[in-house]
Amino acid sequence: MDANEGCRVMVSITEANPELAADLAGMSVRARAERLRQLALLGLMVVRHGLPGNSASPSPSDRKENTEENSHVRNRILGKLAAQLSDDVR
Repeated sequence: MDANEGCRVMVSITEANPELAADLAGMSVRARAERLRQLALLGLMVVRHGLPGNSASPSPSDRKENTEENSHVRNRILGKLAAQLSDDVR
């Protein structure tokens, strides 16, 4: 997939995932979509790099190199999450 092309995904969030359903409840369509993108990026970061201090984290040989691109993605994710948290506090 071309990075500029985009991708449309239809997702059904049911009570099978109560934490996620509760988190997304009451949000506008656009806010839900943005929140799902943030959570997907966070999940991808955990899959690629593991959780800090977690013994179940991937071994260094399994992790992708910490390239400039990975750092950019990590910083973008953290920035979006920080912004989301500050919006939630208001």
